[in-house]
Amino acid sequence: MHKVHTLTEKESTKLGHNLEQHYKDAAEALKSCDALVLNTGAGWSAESGLKTYKEVSDYVKLASVLTLKEDAESFYEFWEGSMQLYNEATPHEGHTLVREWMRSVEAKHKGILFTDPVSKRNISLSLRDTTLWYTPEGIPPVEVKHVMYDSVKRKFTLPMCLTKEGHPRGFHVPRDMKGMTVACQVKELCGLCGVDVDGWEESMASLTLPAPLRVTYCVTSNVDRHFKRAGFEDDMVREIHGNAFEWQCSVPCVAKRFAHKKDRSCPFCGSAIRPAVLLFGDNAFVDDQEQESAFASWAASLPQTSRSLVILEIGAGPTVTSIRALTSQLAKSHPSATVIRINPDHPLPDGSRPRSNSLTTNPNSRKHIPILNSTLAALSAIHALM
Repeated sequence: MHKVHTLTEKESTKLGHNLEQHYKDAAEALKSCDALVLNTGAGWSAESGLKTYKEVSDYVKLASVLTLKEDAESFYEFWEGSMQLYNEATPHEGHTLVREWMRSVEAKHKGILFTDPVSKRNISLSLRDTTLWYTPEGIPPVEVKHVMYDSVKRKFTLPMCLTKEGHPRGFHVPRDMKGMTVACQVKELCGLCGVDVDGWEESMASLTLPAPLRVTYCVTSNVDRHFKRAGFEDDMVREIHGNAFEWQCSVPCVAKRFAHKKDRSCPFCGSAIRPAVLLFGDNAFVDDQEQESAFASWAASLPQTSRSLVILEIGAGPTVTSIRALTSQLAKSHPSATVIRINPDHPLPDGSRPRSNSLTTNPNSRKHIPILNSTLAALSAIHALM
């Protein structure tokens, strides 16, 4: 059982007194990090007008396997009604703010390096979301046109120049904001032949290169799919409790998810269906194996790929502790990480006693930054300092 620390009156007073400094510490950590993971609980979706666990009468009962078996009509009424509520609610502004912060982190990773043979400038080619950006040294990034992107394999294909021998040597991109183009020599592909730039043919070919390693992620226990609606890419979201819009066989006869069916019967065996959501007392939940595997691989690579990870946890309370447990796990496996915990009731590190530095205001000693406030109030205050 993951033990959540309960604030004393003295701790609450001190946190309120230090709130402005903690905002500054959080903004500094977010500006300087090279990887960012957002962990969200029910309090995150509360800003969209959705109720938290403790605000829903009989939530534990209605979201249980036992109710499906003993009172199926109440079970379906609750979950089908929840789908409607989630659709009617609008993703709040916090989604936009955090996605903007994530893009800033992603922009720090240069991707593939090139040299402009004309200006001799250093150039980087990087993928942000599904857009390829060309960034010459000292010039603002320019979007590269005519790029095909495979979101599943995270690869992009771009037009390439070939040498007379048929070797890929570079590609044409805007040299500056006026739209001029130059052939850019690809460092990783040099050495295939000794042809000078002047000897290049104008013929074009396609070359597929791996996209940069993902440096941002979102993990949520919320089942409303608001991250998807807010524009977060599928390959950067891990729904650890599933979502209410994909359903499964209640047996389950197959480890597959499908859309909700009005007749509430499994399309494979005819048994009752249920949402692909982790219920209380559940041993039949069909998880998204691709999501699970992708996040596990990403988390395992963090110690090698990140020197300044920030774990931003928001709205995770003591009722369902999956998110807080994950935060602790990530922080333990990445000792240099900074945890920013935004919570109006339980912002301190978990355990029987808070760590000695949990209330620190020293920016050179940040490990856990507790912010005693609601989601949007805290995010807005931090954003104003970035």
